[in-house]
Amino acid sequence: MIYYIYGNIRMHILYINIFLKDVTIIKKLFKLLISSVLCTALSLCGSTVHAQEINSITLLGDSITTGYGLSDDEMSYGDYLKSYFNSEIDNFAVNGLKTDELLVMLDEYETQTSIQQADLVCISIGGNDFLSVLEQAVSDMGGSISMDNGTVSLNISSDFISKFILDYSSALSAATTQASDNIKKIRDKVNEINPDAEIIMQTVYNPFDSSDEETSKLISPLKTFAPLYLSTINNSIKESSPNTADIYLKFYENSYLYTNMNDFDIHPNAVGHMLIAEEIVQVIGESGDFTVFSEEIYKIPQGVFSEFPDYTAEELEQFSLEQLRRGTLEQSISRAASADASVQTEASQETETADVSDTTEETQQHNDDNKTKSKSNKILSRIFLITGFSIILFVTLLKFIRERNKNK
Repeated sequence: MIYYIYGNIRMHILYINIFLKDVTIIKKLFKLLISSVLCTALSLCGSTVHAQEINSITLLGDSITTGYGLSDDEMSYGDYLKSYFNSEIDNFAVNGLKTDELLVMLDEYETQTSIQQADLVCISIGGNDFLSVLEQAVSDMGGSISMDNGTVSLNISSDFISKFILDYSSALSAATTQASDNIKKIRDKVNEINPDAEIIMQTVYNPFDSSDEETSKLISPLKTFAPLYLSTINNSIKESSPNTADIYLKFYENSYLYTNMNDFDIHPNAVGHMLIAEEIVQVIGESGDFTVFSEEIYKIPQGVFSEFPDYTAEELEQFSLEQLRRGTLEQSISRAASADASVQTEASQETETADVSDTTEETQQHNDDNKTKSKSNKILSRIFLITGFSIILFVTLLKFIRERNKNK
């Protein structure tokens, strides 16, 4: 558990490392954050959560899951899961795959055999059902999408986006509604093949965001327009799967950091895949080898984020320490600890009730085991909440500095 939190926080130091070149301040900030959160984690963790052991993983989906756009030395989210759980992995993802095509794939012997043997099934699907309509519109309106040395070029007229929104709304509505129905069938089919497997479905993120001024201006209408239809797909995913990796929320308003959209490539970059894997790990809540995350952070080149301004270590250190003095982090931890105390009180009351009502030793033991597991899961959730508050603190200060420099 503690190693999980340690690795989780180290991974998020990447957000700060993107903006800084001074390694010393990174270490200082890391020590501040890790000491606060780990002390609280130690006080909350009376027991360890023992989830189902994951020895075999099956991946289903589209080009996000194939790792499209990554270089040979960069890891896809599937690679992270394989290393984290030290498990065998089967990847049946296909570039451009849509929901109806995945349904057909689920009837294939090889796919079914893999799912039957899997402890974990991860599914990323639905994006191409939306994008296929966009690609058809580009073709219909005389535009083109081309690739040269890995760089994607989008050649469209200046009024393409507005025409697309007006003329293709009905086509998008039909496509996303059908995708929504297919997603429910996909979830039911996988569950039918292996009722005991942990099934994690990923929501579809909105890729239409860019830090490049010209690109951002061009795709701005799509950024606003796309969620109207992606929500149909994502709501179906959330309703179909009790365990959802909400990548839409994970990438929200920052997708340009986690994709190559500045080059008109919607696919996740190395950072994006790391975050997808981290989200899945958090949803599952099982401990593993977080070394793979901490090691890969320092392999990501600064050049990936060369468009971002540099901030001095002094600026960030002064701002972060000021926030800590104001008690932002301490208050967050205090609130989480208070909430956990309430959880423990409720669990204690439940135990007393069980002692009165249970009539056999076997039933009593079963109930106690369930309560212990439930309590442990709630404690784990509180720890994630504390980590989240800490991360929000640093993300907020980075945005503050960025806006301040823009206004100078």
